[in-house]
Amino acid sequence: ERKWRGGKTPMERRERYGRTVRSWGRVYQYSTAPMVKFWLDAFFYIFLVFMVSAVCIRPLQSTFSTLERVLLGWFVGLAVEEIRQTFAGDGAIKVTPKKMLDAVSSYAANFWNRVDLFSYVCYFTAISYRLSNEESSSFQRTAKGLYGLNVLFVYF
Repeated sequence: ERKWRGGKTPMERRERYGRTVRSWGRVYQYSTAPMVKFWLDAFFYIFLVFMVSAVCIRPLQSTFSTLERVLLGWFVGLAVEEIRQTFAGDGAIKVTPKKMLDAVSSYAANFWNRVDLFSYVCYFTAISYRLSNEESSSFQRTAKGLYGLNVLFVYF
């Protein structure tokens, strides 16, 4: 059987800890590597910045556009992840009021968490203005201003 680099056969190279790693296992190992996770996060964050900018630049319509719907789903996912990180940061969900208060205070102590929180509040307030009265121009202008403020915090 042909030997590859390191003097191992292809089967020997695929063995890890006494078992054969299948193709999906190799894909999982590759995709969970820190460098790959960093570059994927960076790519998707830049994509998020472009999407938020596009929503802010375009004139608001009476109905939600597809881009706004995708962005709403994305922000809901980000907000759920922030809540999960706050209350289950070490893996165990904190259920007592004292532990919950400690989790919230430790979350609020980080500057970037506060920036993220303000960005989410701006976005969801803009969405609520859009949903509350779609025909009123004052509500549309307020929603547009909150979208713009959200862009500043997403860029930040």
